[in-house]
Amino acid sequence: MRFRVLLPGIGALALLAAGCSEYEPDSMLQETHMRLRIEDNAFKPHWNSGDQVRVFAMNEKEPVSSYVFTAGSTGLVSDFVCPTEVVGTSRYRFVYPPEDLLTVTSEGICATTPVEQEVVSGGVAEESLLFVGGASTLMQTAHLTPVPAYLRFSLTGGAAQQVKKITFSSSSTLAGSIVFYDLATLQSHFFDQPFDGRNPSRYISLHGDFESGGTYTAAVPPGPRSLSLEAGG
Repeated sequence: MRFRVLLPGIGALALLAAGCSEYEPDSMLQETHMRLRIEDNAFKPHWNSGDQVRVFAMNEKEPVSSYVFTAGSTGLVSDFVCPTEVVGTSRYRFVYPPEDLLTVTSEGICATTPVEQEVVSGGVAEESLLFVGGASTLMQTAHLTPVPAYLRFSLTGGAAQQVKKITFSSSSTLAGSIVFYDLATLQSHFFDQPFDGRNPSRYISLHGDFESGGTYTAAVPPGPRSLSLEAGG
């Protein structure tokens, strides 16, 4: 499992390997249920049974506890369950997939869009997916919406099969950290934080095997920008 969460200032709230919090002894009394709807998206068209979502119980900007909920059915809407009781609060934050390298900063929960992405014909690599949502209670159906924008392109011509790398360049940030900290719905993105200890990247690259006429997609932070493309072997 690649998931890690850094919780500065609240080290006593260590996450269990199973993904549910040890916030307080009484939290092991009973399981917790909720319903999540995934907004129609070509790259994640529906929930699959066994899909997992990370849930943060929030105190203003600060997560006080973290849980993993698992989907029990397939569809746009699914019932999710965590095998412990969840701490009551007035704000919850949902993140899919839970194994993304999430961190918690003074600004909020932080995730990343990769600089280097894998080629997937007709889709995107799993690590390029990022959906978030929020709710004031687990009793309502919460909606998860995608954060990245997706650049779709095709290659044509006999030389397409010789291409092993596509690079998009821009005068603005194309990969880096995304911080989301609002109370109920995603409203603000920040792309000026370091990515893996480096400055934000102004390029992204897709690596793999391409075919003439194939359709390919790269994930980038949302927003208008001017892009240039370079193909290489």
